[in-house]
Amino acid sequence: MNPFPSDQPLGSSGEDRRDRVVGPSGAYESRSEAPHRIRPTRRIADAVVALLATQVFLLGAEALALLNRIRLAERAREGHFVTLAEVEQANNLVVASAVVWFVLFAVTGIVWCVWQHRAQRNAIELADGKLEFTPGWAVGWWFVPFANLVKPFQTVRELWKASHGGDNGRVVATWSVIGWWWGLWLGASVLGRFIARAGSLKSPSDHIRHDTW
Repeated sequence: MNPFPSDQPLGSSGEDRRDRVVGPSGAYESRSEAPHRIRPTRRIADAVVALLATQVFLLGAEALALLNRIRLAERAREGHFVTLAEVEQANNLVVASAVVWFVLFAVTGIVWCVWQHRAQRNAIELADGKLEFTPGWAVGWWFVPFANLVKPFQTVRELWKASHGGDNGRVVATWSVIGWWWGLWLGASVLGRFIARAGSLKSPSDHIRHDTW
């Protein structure tokens, strides 16, 4: 005996009452077809902007600390007087700035991914699913080698166009700031490799210890 005589029978997909929800019209809909709730992104977007600005500031501080260390290394190599205290202070500044920047970079990356996933899901909902990238791949492309040189830019460009009426066949030009942002991101990645390589060069303390012997 059916304990729910008023419920709809099983459909061709084998869904029962537990697989369905009541839609806006009052009829049952598949959970997979039910619309997602639009979630606000303003606060998390503000957090992303603040984190990115702080990250740029710390990157500048790290560059200054590294330049100071290089300057001391050159002075020591040329035979000028450099105290061990100056060297240790320069080394500590480089290490501390690098550690703080890396931690902030990780936090920024997590918050960014949460924001992009949520914003892409909202955009897909508002565009009736007409966008190319899913929320998962909007985030996932950041972690695919080589593809992450192009695909993340495309996902952000699609998100921006969708939020400005470009989801229904309307042609919307890409905001130039997005291109500049992506160019700076790639440039910062190259600069980061250079900084990491420069940080692995001889410390001025190595020159001082060598001269002592």
